[in-house]
Amino acid sequence: MADFADLQRAFGAHLRNPEQQAVPGDYEDRRVQIYRDLLFNNVASLAGASFPVLRRILGQEAWKQLARAFFAEHRAHTPYFHEISSEFVRFLEAHPEHWEARWPFLHELAHYEWVELALDVSEIDLATIAAIAPPDWRSAIPVPSPLAWRLGYRFPVHRIGPEHQPQQPPAAPTLLLVHRDRQDEVHFQALSPLSWRLLECIEAGQGRDLSSLLAELAQELPGIDAQVLEREALAQVERWHRQDVLLGARP
Repeated sequence: MADFADLQRAFGAHLRNPEQQAVPGDYEDRRVQIYRDLLFNNVASLAGASFPVLRRILGQEAWKQLARAFFAEHRAHTPYFHEISSEFVRFLEAHPEHWEARWPFLHELAHYEWVELALDVSEIDLATIAAIAPPDWRSAIPVPSPLAWRLGYRFPVHRIGPEHQPQQPPAAPTLLLVHRDRQDEVHFQALSPLSWRLLECIEAGQGRDLSSLLAELAQELPGIDAQVLEREALAQVERWHRQDVLLGARP
């Protein structure tokens, strides 16, 4: 059994990286080629399905080279097919030598594309989370949706494509919100720095009502009139409630 386990490891090493690892034993190359093609094509196909923009930017040959590096070098933390895309994002983060010089935005773009899949396949049921529509949001404790994710990137990932491939990040970061609503549709929206901070305060509120959160936020922004801040924040909270970014308030 020890010899068989060694053979399995050697055969797996060859299938992952046939250019560097010889075929173990006396096997006909034609037959081994079937396994080489089958495994690599399956992994490349599963990974690539989640990154349509990334693949269009790279082109067929560059994508194949990057997928080959992923197949050869990455050690996945999960056996599930639908999580291969998250493993690919982890691979890009750990191995910038494969992409950073030519496509410095690639890891952030891949993460942005992966988020849609992650929210789409999440098993969280928003109907099970207790929340009510409050008569007055100022005295309410908002309940943020666990399927609403704030995202911050150096590059404007929502605008990147084959015709727009920035080589330097802009001065201001790109702040986005991606969320899945009660109809299981995924939506994307850009956030202002103030909206980003407001949602961050709500998420970290730990049982505090909206008025106390806004009072804290007003101290951070002495240049903004407190009444104007409250009016704008209440309007944004109402919009987020309609969009299922906020599920309501604590009952």
